[in-house]
Amino acid sequence: MNNMKKLYTILLLATSLFTTSCSDWLDVAPSNQVNGDKLFEVGDGYRNALNGIYLNLGTSSMYGRAMSWGFMDAIAQYYQTDNNFIPKNSAYYKSAKFQFDDSDVKTFISNIWSIGYNNIANCNNLILNVSKASPSVFKEGEFEKNMIWGEALALRAFIHFDLLRLFAPAISKDDGKSYIPYVEVYPTIIPPYESSREILSKIIRDLKAAKEMLAKCDITDEHKIWMSTSYRMLASSMLSNDIASSDVFFAYRGYRMNYYAIVATLARVYYWEGEYEQAYKEAKEVVEATYPYGSKPESCFNFVEYSSLGTNLKDYNSIIMCFLIKHYKKIIYLI
Repeated sequence: MNNMKKLYTILLLATSLFTTSCSDWLDVAPSNQVNGDKLFEVGDGYRNALNGIYLNLGTSSMYGRAMSWGFMDAIAQYYQTDNNFIPKNSAYYKSAKFQFDDSDVKTFISNIWSIGYNNIANCNNLILNVSKASPSVFKEGEFEKNMIWGEALALRAFIHFDLLRLFAPAISKDDGKSYIPYVEVYPTIIPPYESSREILSKIIRDLKAAKEMLAKCDITDEHKIWMSTSYRMLASSMLSNDIASSDVFFAYRGYRMNYYAIVATLARVYYWEGEYEQAYKEAKEVVEATYPYGSKPESCFNFVEYSSLGTNLKDYNSIIMCFLIKHYKKIIYLI
């Protein structure tokens, strides 16, 4: 595949948009999983809070189904609806037919909204605490603090971006109205709604800050190998003196918001915004990413056509970031 095809792989966006905004603010208080009084007294509490966010994002109401191959694919017209492939009383059939007033479809939409902002609240709770925590709390000091803080910032931006694409018009059809809030304070009861341009600026701000933090973790000379497929996806063939070999928190970076996942997300955001030169620059960094291997560098990612996968349908080489689906031990590819 030539570079332009590779770049297209990174820049590809879901084409369908849902333009109706929810009128009622739904409860966004974070779950008890990340709200214990003593959670942030020790370093492991920050790790647990971050892991809790990832687990919540992998549930069926979010990226484990609805925000990937479920509701999103239905409204994107990826399912056949004209040959009884999907029963007409199915919520997916109704979604594909844009029956947004149907009670089943409303449940999809309200869950995406409420659980999406619930996870954002969890991110904000973590950001609030990690930002003021002493590096001495963490096993790996400033290094670990930057990693957790950067991932939480990037996840906040990532979720807001998908909510913006769903609940606001495409930016090319922007009418200047306010469709969603950008929630960055914890706790928040009734946050103000903002224009799409304002939301985008905050998404980009958070992603840039997170990129800078994760650059100190994932792409230093010592840790560039973390972005190899064997480290990133399989946690195999790790060097014995690497902290990832003795502490699983630093392994499997492909299942978390790593440096290149942030860069790829920035590419998507810029592309959606119509800033194509910026999108190209970010996507190019991902496509050309390498790690040291013997006497010459190896590519971190090898993007291939689906038809060339053969039996290797997981295609670990192409995955920049994915989430683990809770309870099923499966992965859903996001970037």
